[in-house]
Amino acid sequence: MAKTTIKKKPAKSKSKSQFASNLDFTPGFWERHWKEALIIPILAFALYWMCLPYGYVLDDQIVITGNDYTKKGISGIWEILSTESFSGYFHGQQDLVAGARYRPLSIISFAVEQSIFGDNRIERHFINILLYGLIGLLIFRVLSILFLKRD
Repeated sequence: MAKTTIKKKPAKSKSKSQFASNLDFTPGFWERHWKEALIIPILAFALYWMCLPYGYVLDDQIVITGNDYTKKGISGIWEILSTESFSGYFHGQQDLVAGARYRPLSIISFAVEQSIFGDNRIERHFINILLYGLIGLLIFRVLSILFLKRD
């Protein structure tokens, strides 16, 4: 009698090319997921529509209504970029926290909104809701790239 041998297949190792091939970058993602693309912004609006008539709260005086650089609109962007976050409110460097605070992106967006909408807080709150919905769509897309199983 002849002996039969069973050949074992070598174990596949995940290489970068195999990992990259599992990612879904094919066109038509939003056509396939149009329901989710509709639900996410609607959910964002449903959660936050009540904030539209509200005024400014908490630190909004420091970064929006009382900040001289923000009040200048687009022309204040250079000052926002070249100073700490509270300089426009306190009219100079304040040692309130160690190392100061440098968070220009949100303050720049407030300055751009000031140039476009003025002091209309309803439109500014609406822009925040739209951005919240867009961030939800971005997170959905990134998570679908990372976690949806491909066969």
